Amino acid sequence: MHYFCTYFDHNYLPLGLALYRSLKQHSPEFKLWVLCLSQTCYDTLKQLDLPDINLISLSEFEQGDEALLGAKQNRRLIEYYFTCSPSLPLFVLNNYPEVDLITYLDADLFFFSDITPIYEEIADDSIAIIEHRFSSDRLELVKFGIYNVGWLSFRRDENGFACLRWWREKCIEWCYDRPENGKFADQKYLDDWPNRFSGVVVLQHKGVNVGHWNTNNYLIYADGNQVWVDEQPLIFFHFHAFKHYKKDFEKFSLNPNLPMKRFSDQIIWRNIYGCYLKTLREVSEQVSLFLPEVSLQSNIRGKAIPANSEKQNQVITAQLKSSNTDKNFGNTLEQKKKLEKAKVYYQKAIAQEQEKKLEKAIVDYQRALALQPDWSEVRKHVTNLLQKLVSTRIPLRVMLGSVSTYQPGWLSTDIYTLNLLNQEDWEKYFSNSPIDAILAEHLWEHLTRDDGLRAAKICYKYLKPGGYLRVAVPDGFHPSYEYINMVKPGGTGFGSEEHKILYNYASVREVFEKVGFRVNLLEYFDEKGKFNFTSWNENEGKIYRSKRFDERNKNGKLNYTSIILDAIKNDD
Repeated sequence: MHYFCTYFDHNYLPLGLALYRSLKQHSPEFKLWVLCLSQTCYDTLKQLDLPDINLISLSEFEQGDEALLGAKQNRRLIEYYFTCSPSLPLFVLNNYPEVDLITYLDADLFFFSDITPIYEEIADDSIAIIEHRFSSDRLELVKFGIYNVGWLSFRRDENGFACLRWWREKCIEWCYDRPENGKFADQKYLDDWPNRFSGVVVLQHKGVNVGHWNTNNYLIYADGNQVWVDEQPLIFFHFHAFKHYKKDFEKFSLNPNLPMKRFSDQIIWRNIYGCYLKTLREVSEQVSLFLPEVSLQSNIRGKAIPANSEKQNQVITAQLKSSNTDKNFGNTLEQKKKLEKAKVYYQKAIAQEQEKKLEKAIVDYQRALALQPDWSEVRKHVTNLLQKLVSTRIPLRVMLGSVSTYQPGWLSTDIYTLNLLNQEDWEKYFSNSPIDAILAEHLWEHLTRDDGLRAAKICYKYLKPGGYLRVAVPDGFHPSYEYINMVKPGGTGFGSEEHKILYNYASVREVFEKVGFRVNLLEYFDEKGKFNFTSWNENEGKIYRSKRFDERNKNGKLNYTSIILDAIKNDD
């Protein structure tokens, strides 16, 4: 039986589950203790009820540990997580007497073959560590530590406990996310362990802890289903700083530090990253019912530890209690998923607001409202927040119909906070704060022509003289049949069942000119299928469904574009 421990929050949950799956495949008999660094993570894993996992809640872990709680007061979030590293294996050894050797694993490890060779190397030693083995082009990274906190084993003996207690003491004393005076986070303390402690073995197997910092040291190739590192099998790869994004489109990005110049790099991408990506997609589906929104893009470096906000938690608690579950949410799987997803967005919004990231908080509040529009208290709170921001923003730039979109410097609104056709909503926000710029991407096609004219007139009224409205709509002159079939009213594309009109450049220009705007067309197809483009600045309002920014446009082929125009209010 092998014993492991790791920690992660809900943002890293897919990585943690991928680690677990790989252990199940290559270490059939094991126990894995997971320190859940957020309540959402704990609740999700509790509902999944996976075999061979023991859960530790953060409150249980911290209970009675005054030294650890004291350190928590002067650390950023990632720094506190680092501070917990030595305390977790010590917690397991102190509370589970059957554990003879505990191994800490980073959550972003993934196993590719039998782990037996590692334990053969450890043998009877007390402590096992692994060097980074930096390649010659990565030697500058040694400032972060000779050894890597990725795999660390500690035996239940005098040497193992002495090492863990010393490491814990040092991390509580100083554990910050910066190199300073020969220290870095929890990691650089390992540099002198082979001399400081007895019974330390430095693992030598080439197939352990392979990562972007050392792949250039080896010939990496595949033979059948096995990946090889020189003459030894790859046991585990360390996906440090891995980023996963746009899950719905199954698009991913490699670690930017990983070069793609050698034959080995192709194997790394196809046989190593490819396997990892497949597993991440599968586990993301596995947790989707319990945790609809997970983001590996979220970077916790630099984030403060969220303070408890009793008032904000009371809002959501009261809202949920006041909702009739049977009436409003029903018992269908889809309705339950919507409710859980809304709660996740709400909690994210609270965290963003506590960190003074108010523009991002508004986006997540509106995402919650899109799923649960009857949350009146949440609607009231985000409305008040928007009103405060409107009165202080210079320049004042507003996005319409942008429930899921965030752009720095822009205030996001949606129908739940600003109804485009409701004059009272506009008056509430902008009667004393005229707008410098308005951005509306793929919104006007959801309005009838008459409503489109009304909306344009309202925008004109509340813009400053010389202010502009940037609009993008599907292009009725696009030469692709597939495109037209996708965007036309009642078409096959997402949301097209709610489209009311398919504009061409002339008909959409007429709408805005009719209410007094001067119109500059920026992108459009004409009647002859010719694409017309005038350079525009994305800092003045980025349109994602455009020639430059839509990822469906490849190899010079314009698969998805929009009519894009600036409607400019005349100077008084």
